[in-house]
Amino acid sequence: MERPSIEVNRLFTVEGPDAALKMERLVDFARTLGGFAVSEVGPSERLATGPESAISYLQTLLAQPGPYRASWAAHARKTPPDEISQAGVTRVLADWLSVHGNEDGMGAPTARRLKDKVSRTFAGRHVSPEVLGWFIEAFELSDEHRNTLLATYLNVPETDVPPRDNPACPKK
Repeated sequence: MERPSIEVNRLFTVEGPDAALKMERLVDFARTLGGFAVSEVGPSERLATGPESAISYLQTLLAQPGPYRASWAAHARKTPPDEISQAGVTRVLADWLSVHGNEDGMGAPTARRLKDKVSRTFAGRHVSPEVLGWFIEAFELSDEHRNTLLATYLNVPETDVPPRDNPACPKK
């Protein structure tokens, strides 16, 4: 009979001089539970998730040749192949928001506020579910790309991502 397993995944940060000892105690504790196989997964082996990883994935989608890049490139000066024009991206979002507005009924944010939101997103500092929804809708992300982006952002399996028409999804 196969034993259930516990994967000790170093997704968290343990700080201080005794960080290694704390991790060792966690592994030892899991082993003492009995009937469990313990395998340690290092940072390079784990699947990155969360808002920062979602931002990175979004940047990859927008940077590679294809319809997403073409959308913002139409509004930007010539941009090297490995870069994204924040001005072009901001213009795509602004155009979409001018038609669809915000959830709060306040209309599109000012150009300056929108530029700041795009800048913070690309700097990896912050992306709210609302802004993530703007990217999904404005760039008309495919269902596959949308689901991967949301699963990464929410740290859930893609099968747990609600469909586009679900009220729990980031809104337009």
